[in-house]
Amino acid sequence: ARRRRGRRRRRRREMIVSAAFAAAAASRSRCFVTTVSPKALKETGGENSTTGIPIVRFKVALDGQRYDVSSPVNEKLSTVLAKHRVLVSATPIISPVLGHDAHVIVPNDVATRLGELTDAERDKIEELCVNPIFSADDDDKNGGGGGGSPSRLASQVTVHESFEGKTFAMKGLNRIMRT
Repeated sequence: ARRRRGRRRRRRREMIVSAAFAAAAASRSRCFVTTVSPKALKETGGENSTTGIPIVRFKVALDGQRYDVSSPVNEKLSTVLAKHRVLVSATPIISPVLGHDAHVIVPNDVATRLGELTDAERDKIEELCVNPIFSADDDDKNGGGGGGSPSRLASQVTVHESFEGKTFAMKGLNRIMRT
């Protein structure tokens, strides 16, 4: 009789947990997003203990404020920004198909690692971004301050280990793209 009660309790718990996850997935609620505590990060040496994927810490500047961001490697920057409690407000959903995106000014060494923009990527940036920067000359025309660091859309950037300690800047989007 005890075994049966134990099995029933376990099954009930499993059903409750699976129902909670199903509700979270259906509502796309952020309250079910799990985060790794800073203490756990220190203990694991900067890796997510559940997956073993390295965690990268960098900063994002928005409206004169710098925000600390941490993310697993190989995640799209647009997804990372959309999960941040403050930066999500500057990362709008540009279309139902493409999801969140933002205009990001990347450091020069990161831009070098990302490589040259294709014509399609450049057209997309010109269409969506306010005053995009493609060279130091563009930066001077747009008020300077960026050191010639190029514009990218956050969806075009994947988090890499070289982002550790770097600072990215967010600028405005022109309009929402229709696709």
